[in-house]
Amino acid sequence: MARSILGLPTEILLQIIGGIPNADLDNFTLSCKLFRNVAQNSLRDHQERKRTYSSITYGDPESNEKATTWIHPTLMLRDLQRDDLLCYPTSLSIYGYGYSGAWDDGKYDSDIDGSNIDRKSEVDYALEHFPKDIGPLVKACPYIDGDKELTNAILEGGDSGATLGLLLNILPRLTDLDITDYCEASDGGVNLRQILDRMVSDSNTYMSGAQGESTNSGCKLKTITLVNLDKESTDDEWNLSMYAPLFYTPSVRSIRVEFLTSHEEVWSYPGLRSRVEKLDFFRPMTDIKSMDTYLGAVANLANFRYLSGYVNASEGYDLLLRHLVRLLAVHASHSLRHLELTKAHAVCSRDLFVGSLRTFQVLQSIKIEVAMLIKPLETEETHQVHRGRPGCTQQLADMLPASLMCLTLCSSWKPYRPQDMTDAIQMLRDLPARKIEALPNLKVISLDCTCLRLKEDEMALLRACEEAGVTISDCRGALN
Repeated sequence: MARSILGLPTEILLQIIGGIPNADLDNFTLSCKLFRNVAQNSLRDHQERKRTYSSITYGDPESNEKATTWIHPTLMLRDLQRDDLLCYPTSLSIYGYGYSGAWDDGKYDSDIDGSNIDRKSEVDYALEHFPKDIGPLVKACPYIDGDKELTNAILEGGDSGATLGLLLNILPRLTDLDITDYCEASDGGVNLRQILDRMVSDSNTYMSGAQGESTNSGCKLKTITLVNLDKESTDDEWNLSMYAPLFYTPSVRSIRVEFLTSHEEVWSYPGLRSRVEKLDFFRPMTDIKSMDTYLGAVANLANFRYLSGYVNASEGYDLLLRHLVRLLAVHASHSLRHLELTKAHAVCSRDLFVGSLRTFQVLQSIKIEVAMLIKPLETEETHQVHRGRPGCTQQLADMLPASLMCLTLCSSWKPYRPQDMTDAIQMLRDLPARKIEALPNLKVISLDCTCLRLKEDEMALLRACEEAGVTISDCRGALN
């Protein structure tokens, strides 16, 4: 008579549980109470590994988290596969060793076989002595297997660009990718772009014929952050174009880009639609055509944040805030629900005015600089009439969409300037009388620019706004 596995001695069950891959341990122990009770120690270690290896890093030799930091992706790949850790990482951070040459130059203290060797030798050692750990991963990736050049680049050359492309496909829980100052030189960048191109092409081909994501792609990225990928180098290949396919990866929903410098070729990906729902730009330098190209490819943008940086029209970076708002109105007026527009100190005041936002159909919340709602004056004479102020304040009822529910008026000046608060109050002047007609859904206005006690007439205006159904508050809470 056959015996059930449930009748096996505890020692045998522990051996069975010890041989189960980490990726399957949760499901196995959920299959019955006995297995879960016997596997308590294994589950405790499993949860600890989840916490330890949820965030991994490479390219940052200054990191103190040595257990989860590698100086080269080949070493990361080897260790994660050898120790059965591929199922744990949800966040991958990459730093700029590809630009600085941090692993090709200099030394890295590492004890392998009792001797200290330089970084490149450590990678060569890993490729020579641990091919069985890395080889199966290459074969499991449909975008690399069968491509002799890419396979050799990973298994023989230790190519970091190709290896990064492999990592993005074999880390099953990876959702967050953070890249800072990193740009592959020459062959590495070409190899990475080739893998990303294949991922995007395959996924979008699948998506065009059915709902869901491609069954071939292991990439489940949701959030991408790119920092300092500007074009200060004279090397034409050192720019954002290497990562352009990520903007069109079907699983990606949120992208943050800091200090972007780009032209149209970076964004262009003919025939594809981006499924990104949230875009966050921090002090970019770009041009109208580039932004138009990408926003035109985003299907359903719901959340947009933009901190305005420098404008240098002489070098082709001519995107002003009013241009940006017009592009958003053209491409995202049907989908945009949250908009945040702020500025850096160095931005010229005459370049700030955004114009009307009334064309947005479903916009629910706005955070915007007070200065962006002040229309520039046309002549020096009107400048004198307005006592040197940069322009005329606009009425919120004339500027904002009827769908708006929450508005934050802010100022980038710290400490706050009294003029900002005065201008903000002036924008509310027509609100009590026109609220029902122009802004029927508006519930809250936050004045994040308060710096002094309000005058009596200003307080009277705010009380009238509240009687009309709008709660007014500042950074300290509700205004009384």
